[in-house]
Formats: sequence, C-alpha cells, structure tokens
Amino acid sequence: TSVLYHGKTGTLAPVYDLLSTEIYPMLSHESAMAIGKDCEFSQITRKSFEQMALDCQIRPGAVLDQIDKLVSVTLKHAPSLANDLNAKYPSPVYAEILHVIERQSTHLVANA
Repeated sequence: TSVLYHGKTGTLAPVYDLLSTEIYPMLSHESAMAIGKDCEFSQITRKSFEQMALDCQIRPGAVLDQIDKLVSVTLKHAPSLANDLNAKYPSPVYAEILHVIERQSTHLVANA
C-alpha cells in the first residue's frame, strides 16, 4: 500500500490488485514488506504497527486509530461484499477470504 499526500494530509492509495494468499497453503503468507519487524500476516499485531509508526517517526496512537477504523469498516462491509461477489461469480473462495479477514481483524484489535 502506498500513501498519497495532499499538502500535509496523507491518505492510503487505492489498491487495484490483491490476492489473498492466506487461503492458498502453497503460496507465501508473508508481506512483501515488514510491518514493524513482522512479515508473516498471522504474526502482525498492534505491536507491529506501533513499531512501524515509531520507525517512521509517526505517533503510534494515530496509526492505531487508523487501524481500528479500517478494521471497523472492513468488518462492516466484507460480508455483504462477499455475498454480492458470490451471487455474481459463485465460488467458495469468498467465504474463505471472509474467514481470514475476520480472524486477522480480531487479531489486530485483540489488545486494543
């Protein structure tokens, strides 16, 4: 993910191509870049994002606030999106991805 700056305000750049490697055992479950010191998705926690913020000289609370907002919005919209996609392009993959989203989201807010 990239950050776009508009003056002094930064926003996340749109994401165009994503593949959820978590549902495919033969694919890597690591991020291309570390978050904090962690690369494996299942190991990325709030502490990982706190460390990343410190490394980038950003206030950790600001990063965690954004993580909480992102998790909230994702959990709110992911189930209906999965249902919509499944209705248009039937596949069990959407339920698997939704399970990964819910598991990782719970993992990220567990220590909130």
